[in-house]
Amino acid sequence: MNSNTLNQISKLCASLNWLCQHLFNKKMLFAKFLKQCWLI
Repeated sequence: MNSNTLNQISKLCASLNWLCQHLFNKKMLFAKFLKQCWLI
């Protein structure tokens, strides 16, 4: 593999990682929101 391919792969991994973090944060917020609703 040349360095360009590795660069592309690392960029892809970085964006996937960001996406996972983003979705996880959304899920956490949603869970908090649901808990708030149950408390009302």
